[in-house]
Amino acid sequence: MLNPENIYFENAEIIFKNFSGRPTKYQRQEGFRTFSVVVDDPDMAQHLSEDGWNVRILRPQNEGDAPKHVLDVSINFNFWKKPEIYMICDGHKTKLDEEDLDILDGADIITSDIVVRPRLWDDNGTTRIKAYLQELYVTIQQSRFAAKYADM
Repeated sequence: MLNPENIYFENAEIIFKNFSGRPTKYQRQEGFRTFSVVVDDPDMAQHLSEDGWNVRILRPQNEGDAPKHVLDVSINFNFWKKPEIYMICDGHKTKLDEEDLDILDGADIITSDIVVRPRLWDDNGTTRIKAYLQELYVTIQQSRFAAKYADM
């Protein structure tokens, strides 16, 4: 695990959206922008966990459902390489800046393509990996009326 590589998620499901960085029940301090990506492949989830990535298992909501594996991803604009974030809606691609991200918290996300980069840190002698967003292409569902008035 000396040099972990980026992780690529295609057609990924995003949950626990906090693109605005608002305080939450689990993160009381303002300014921490995060989301979780569902890791659909259990083998991949196991491999990532063994390598030191923080993959969590969510209990099933309904009896008989399989548990979900999720990877928490942080968004940080203070690094030398800032994340590239694009919103796709009705065939138009819009680059989002740090100030624009809160729009994604309420958006109806259809799908997303994500590149996550690793950042190593020491946890009392154990090397762990924190996931940071490098690229995000998120396709959102445009509302019926937004499409109707798009040309105005």
